[in-house]
Amino acid sequence: MKSGVPFFTLLSGETAKLYTLTNRRGASVGICDWGGIITSIIVPDRNGNTVDVALGWKDPSAYLEDPGYIGALVGRVANRIAGGRFDLNGVTYQMVLNDSPRPNMLHGGFGFTHRLWRVAEYESDRLALRLTSPHGDAGFPGKLEVEVVYSWNDDCELGISYYAVGDAPTLVNLTNHAYFNLNGEGSNDVSGMTLRIAADEYNTVDENLIPTGVAPVGQGIPDLRHPMEFEEILRQVSGGLDHNYILGRDFNWKPDCVTAHSAQTGIAMTVSTDRTGVQVYMGGGIDGYPEGKTGKYRRFAGFCLETQEWPDAPNHPEFPSIVLLPGNEYRTRTVYRFSADK
Repeated sequence: MKSGVPFFTLLSGETAKLYTLTNRRGASVGICDWGGIITSIIVPDRNGNTVDVALGWKDPSAYLEDPGYIGALVGRVANRIAGGRFDLNGVTYQMVLNDSPRPNMLHGGFGFTHRLWRVAEYESDRLALRLTSPHGDAGFPGKLEVEVVYSWNDDCELGISYYAVGDAPTLVNLTNHAYFNLNGEGSNDVSGMTLRIAADEYNTVDENLIPTGVAPVGQGIPDLRHPMEFEEILRQVSGGLDHNYILGRDFNWKPDCVTAHSAQTGIAMTVSTDRTGVQVYMGGGIDGYPEGKTGKYRRFAGFCLETQEWPDAPNHPEFPSIVLLPGNEYRTRTVYRFSADK
């Protein structure tokens, strides 16, 4: 098995390492074992020049306390849990609250993000990371064993496969929080990019971004079933999207359910997944974060497409369940495919 290269030093004195997946086209993906963070995605544009389309920090040590989850694996439960509270099998669990000023748990309370993952396998096209989440981790019941496998092929397909098993009933809803900019991470500009999502519905939310139900797209947020420019999305939603578009209510494979494209570089990204939703976050708060790889990021410098089950699912029995029982296996996969105009 290959080895990663030192990236930065943890407060414990341990070293976080950087692992690079490459293909025959000279494209690559950088991943750190701290938080399972995607630090770069370098792909060719329409002219054959390589472009880094993933945001990241200039100083690697900024990932230690990264408030924006940039590029990181998040869990045990992605997105928000209202009040950080849920009932499971007649027991009420109170979780950590880390969504200030909102009274919610967000992305599992940094549990998977601010942690060193174990490398189980590393080759030029594959990285397998493992983590043991103990009983009581951020308040969640049961011990959870997690494996996430990143893969990268000659078609510039970044696959992320998630697996988990627990020893007690618990909640699981994992995702990756990469920020993309297909104009290039240093462009600080979303102009000329478009977004299409094959979703007829979305989760309406209250002032704390907690779901209140389901509504057709176009009623409150943009209908993205046909490509829409980012500038138009921001005209319709001045603070930018932070909403779950509903891809379905089953766990079937949904090929090319999301497409983003840059007119500047000609780079396109399609997303395929077996998840029931995708959270579109347009980076409305990123201007308060550390300095990016090529300079300070402005607001909306990057966007997230977080494949997931629906937010606050344990408090909405009508939503697809995220309960994992002992003896069952949590298994899901998402693929981000990058290409360029000819």
